[in-house]
Amino acid sequence: MLSSQRGYVKVYCPALKKLVEIPRNPVRIASIAPSITETLIEMGLDRAIVGISTWCKTLKHYGYEEVSDKAIISDYSSVDIDALRRYGIDLVLLQDGYQKSIAGTLQDHDIPFYVIRLPTGLDIVEIPIEIGSVVNAINRGVALSRCVMKYLSMIYNIVTGITVLAVLDLGGITLPGNFSFITRILQHMGFEVVNKEILSHYVWGPEAVDIANELVKESDVIVLEISDIKVSIEKALEVLSPLRNAIHSKKLTIVVLPVLGLSDFGPQIVWRMRVLAQAILKAVVGKRHVMLRTNDMYRKPISSIGYP
Repeated sequence: MLSSQRGYVKVYCPALKKLVEIPRNPVRIASIAPSITETLIEMGLDRAIVGISTWCKTLKHYGYEEVSDKAIISDYSSVDIDALRRYGIDLVLLQDGYQKSIAGTLQDHDIPFYVIRLPTGLDIVEIPIEIGSVVNAINRGVALSRCVMKYLSMIYNIVTGITVLAVLDLGGITLPGNFSFITRILQHMGFEVVNKEILSHYVWGPEAVDIANELVKESDVIVLEISDIKVSIEKALEVLSPLRNAIHSKKLTIVVLPVLGLSDFGPQIVWRMRVLAQAILKAVVGKRHVMLRTNDMYRKPISSIGYP
């Protein structure tokens, strides 16, 4: 952290590989990625969140009532500059990857921002520390990080002997690869995850369909996050229709999750993954499809952390 003009500091942003200038003590934050918003709320900083994205509103279905009264300043892929100024936002938090392109727009309009890196595995425990450092709440970030680490240790190798194919519905079949936290955390729980054969973060489009048709042959169960809050086997089969023949041939069962159930790397992931493991066991042993709803993965107290 380097000194800058009064009230601001220059910090190194790993996601951008450069220094960015942010408020020393931001008090009106816009968080446009659900994982970041969830983390801020779990750190007890919900009052500092002024603006969010439409996708962050989805967190309400998982028990985060705190997002109900927040202003919508983003559709996730872009930001409303006028709204940011109208609500007096002093820091915008973005997520690496798809949202990185927004940084250029914010820089052009002299709006302070920081891009939180995407985890590639069990480094999800470091995300609260990075966020805490940026919003001048490092002690809260460290406390939350320790808590996530504790619960991650409790789901280590809790299952064995089940081979999983993880799929996301992002307007079509998208596959997490070996460098995705989704693949790594499923492996951490003891699953054999065929996605590890994909040597990238994610693949999508025709390439993903071709790869999935091959990986299905090695799998016992498909774990699918659909792009909607409401889950149904009909919707799941529609998303997986390009894999229909392979699924039918293997007589595979499917575990279906609502949007954010698998792709959100906020602190509650340690609870959601435990629920998911139970659902996968039920699907494989019972040889039937299993639907997980937001109520099944509803927010639980991460810990009785005492923040200084």
